Amino acid sequence: MMNRKIQKGFTIIEILVSVTILTIGLLGILAMHLRSYSTVQNAEKIGLIAGLTETLAEAMRTNPQIVASGATDVNGNPIMTYRWTNYEGVHYGSTLSCSPTLSKPTGLTGVNSSTLANYHRCNFENQFKAALGETFKYEICRANAKTGQCSSSNSDYIIKVTWPVDSSGDEVSDSFTHFVVVNLQ
Repeated sequence: MMNRKIQKGFTIIEILVSVTILTIGLLGILAMHLRSYSTVQNAEKIGLIAGLTETLAEAMRTNPQIVASGATDVNGNPIMTYRWTNYEGVHYGSTLSCSPTLSKPTGLTGVNSSTLANYHRCNFENQFKAALGETFKYEICRANAKTGQCSSSNSDYIIKVTWPVDSSGDEVSDSFTHFVVVNLQ
């Protein structure tokens, strides 16, 4: 009669299969973690940009240009309206820093609307670059609040920010665009 030993433990094949399954599971968890980290970073950037654009919108509210609307009231007086044409346009935030400077007003003369608008835009650009360190462009225009399309016939303004962009201001393959509708009336 042959004396057989009872086998105890695992074979090498069983160990290799279990290690392979464990590795695939760990790689899946790692990929999910990296994706969530990337999503959190993007959300953080969007939150920063939302805060910066709201700050710019508040600055715009303090510096309107008052112009005649072309209409008159019942007494024949011109109806005045607000415009923010000193802010309108497409602006590019490059790696160069602009220098926001305001001279201290003397007497009754102060800083004009155009200088103040440039100061606000420059502060926005510098804060954006300091927070994100990326090249970007932003557009301020009267726009349709639902579509974000610029049109001079609308009363709402938008601040549309796109980042990162290449040196010519074109969006790169992984660019983000965020816009804030600003009802300034």
